[in-house]
Amino acid sequence: RINFDITFSETLDSLAFRIQNDIIDQNLGWFELYRDSNNDGVLDNGDTLIGYNPNITNDVCTFSNLNQDWDSSQTMRLFFTTDLSTNIPIGTSISASVNDSTDVQVEGLPQFDGSNFPLESGIVVIQQ
Repeated sequence: RINFDITFSETLDSLAFRIQNDIIDQNLGWFELYRDSNNDGVLDNGDTLIGYNPNITNDVCTFSNLNQDWDSSQTMRLFFTTDLSTNIPIGTSISASVNDSTDVQVEGLPQFDGSNFPLESGIVVIQQ
């Protein structure tokens, strides 16, 4: 989960995640980006799919044309998901981060500066 804490109203246009992993690329499937629409902090049926099939270059996964509005009274919570092969060994790790303001594009601004970077997903270690 990635949280955006901002102090002004804006529209999120695109977002780039830097992927760090021990996984061979063919073990990674599709990527999707969800917005925590019901603000419960859990990916569930109450959340909205806002991006899928992103452009991936050099372990950077970029979702474009997001068109997500938010304002200063809320935190935007996003879930970055991937489908993993069943062949991945136990103990393998994967994580994603939004490293700096150049990874975030908002409507009408040359550079986003509304959050503390990096925004990190935390490391997920494959178990059982």
